[in-house]
Amino acid sequence: MSGRKMLHSALSATLPGWQVVSDARALDAIRRPGAAVMWTAKRAKAPALGLDWFTDEVTLWILTPTDRPADLEDSLDSLLLTVMEALEPLDAFHWETAERGVLAEKFEGYRLTITCAF
Repeated sequence: MSGRKMLHSALSATLPGWQVVSDARALDAIRRPGAAVMWTAKRAKAPALGLDWFTDEVTLWILTPTDRPADLEDSLDSLLLTVMEALEPLDAFHWETAERGVLAEKFEGYRLTITCAF
């Protein structure tokens, strides 16, 4: 198991209808209501716990299907709040900031670094 797989499973269960993507592939489009795209950015051995314990840093993008400039920020605010509500009860995952950006020079969203110890 990995932090990425655990996060994928948790978000798939709590975000019905969303595109929840955790494999390496390019997206053609974002479906409504939105997408959560993730990958493992870093893995570290947890200190003093042995090789069976890791801390993963997972990059998570929250992406909007909206491309109308007038609706973009409101859509992203709503999608980010939905994901924050899904993450809040999950004790294994921790994040601190969400940074606004563009994924693959095409999709508007927020990027979060999620830390997971397992």
